Amino acid sequence: MRRPWKIALLAGAALFLAMQLVPWPTPRAILPGDGTISDHVPIPRDIDTLLRRACYDCHSEETRWPWYSRIAPASWYIAHDVQHGRSNLDFSSWSTDPDLEPTPVQRVSWMCRDIRRDLMPPKLYRLAHPEGRLTAKEKDAICAWSDEARGRLEAAPGPTSADPFPAAAHAR
Repeated sequence: MRRPWKIALLAGAALFLAMQLVPWPTPRAILPGDGTISDHVPIPRDIDTLLRRACYDCHSEETRWPWYSRIAPASWYIAHDVQHGRSNLDFSSWSTDPDLEPTPVQRVSWMCRDIRRDLMPPKLYRLAHPEGRLTAKEKDAICAWSDEARGRLEAAPGPTSADPFPAAAHAR
């Protein structure tokens, strides 16, 4: 009776060790950029602090990799999440191209929308990083800044996408 448990335990340990040999590539910038977000949109210090605390781990090249991010399968999940996050919004690689989706106007609009809907930061991230949780007051502050930034971007010279939620984005 004990022998099957030992075999199962050894097989599980061997599988876990074998998983460590399959690395997930470190996420890299996906979106082309013309600098960081703060090079193009003024960010007050208090908002910058909130964004760094709740968003930068997945949405910038300033990711703080916790110890468990080096152990499979957690490493695979975290690297995939960061890669996905940077593909939608990367504070370190901020493009000002109004024709490249997501446009700057879309990105700042989506920030508020996703924070309000409790989609960002994701629940699992908030569980592992309690400091990433945003209070209602902090969400309001980010959204107020986001609305102001959107207005600045729409008023900027050159063509911009006035509709942050175009029909083409919904069809995907």
